Amino acid sequence: IIMLTPSLFTQPPEAAISIVQPRLRLVLRHRGIAHIVTEARPILLMGREEGNDIVVLDRRASRHHARIEWRRGAFFLIDQSSNGTFVRPDDEAELALKREEFALPGTGRIGCGFSIEEDSQGEAVAFEVRQN
Repeated sequence: IIMLTPSLFTQPPEAAISIVQPRLRLVLRHRGIAHIVTEARPILLMGREEGNDIVVLDRRASRHHARIEWRRGAFFLIDQSSNGTFVRPDDEAELALKREEFALPGTGRIGCGFSIEEDSQGEAVAFEVRQN
C-alpha cells in the first residue's frame, strides 16, 4: 500500500521542483560589467572578436576563445582556443584547459590565453555561482 500525503497535492509543480533543486546562476564580471548565465540563458561566449558576450582585449585571446554552458545542473567552461584558458578557483591552484571543459566551482577567475598571474591589463573574468 502506498500512502500519499495531501501536502503533495496542495503545492503547484513548480514549487516542488524548486524545493528539490535550487535555481543557480553564474555571474561573470569583466571590466566592471556583470554578465549572467542561467538555465534560461544557458550559453555565454568569450573571445577577442566583437560579437562575443565578453570581449577580451588581450592579443593572447583567440577570436572565439571559450564558452560557458549551463548543463546538467552545473556551469561548464569549454576552451576552444589556441593558447588555452586558465581557471583559478578561489583558494585553489590554477588549471590550464587545452580544448577541455571544467565545471566551475563557487568563485574564481578566468584568463583567456593568459595565466591569472599575468593579467596586467585587467582582462581576467571573475566568476561566482549563486543560488537564487
